[in-house]
Amino acid sequence: MNTANSWINNVRRDFQVGEGVSDHLRSEHYRLMLDRSCLPARMNATCNAINSQADPRLIYEEVFLPPHPILRRYVVNKDHIEFRMELAVLLNGPGVIFSSTQTGHWTGWFQRRRGADPDARFNTAYQLVIDPATVTDADLQLWFTYLLSGLRSSLKPQTRKDTSP
Repeated sequence: MNTANSWINNVRRDFQVGEGVSDHLRSEHYRLMLDRSCLPARMNATCNAINSQADPRLIYEEVFLPPHPILRRYVVNKDHIEFRMELAVLLNGPGVIFSSTQTGHWTGWFQRRRGADPDARFNTAYQLVIDPATVTDADLQLWFTYLLSGLRSSLKPQTRKDTSP
């Protein structure tokens, strides 16, 4: 049977099957980029500022340690829907993932106390690849506004075009 190598490589890359050393090194490089940019600390400060002005339980923050691909997760619960914003290491660079899932009244609270729910089905609404060194306070404001809006499409942050020559 003659198989196309490109097809196999595409499936392996898309589903992260058989990751090699280069994938691990690339992931570590992206994580280092995020850490050096101070973006996680800036996101934490933004979350704390919002919670101090609104309700200390408005946005729930989770911090993950390496080698987990997610560095930070911010969760907002509205009308039995859990909205998430995650600062993560993606296959093609550092990024922000916005997603949502339907939850029961107490489900989200219990899940966070005992760990992630393996049966939860998160619908990714938007994925944004970023350059952590160039993220501005205005970008952070847009991201948190989009999260707090319940991922309303009219408030979705857009990727910035590279304006360098």
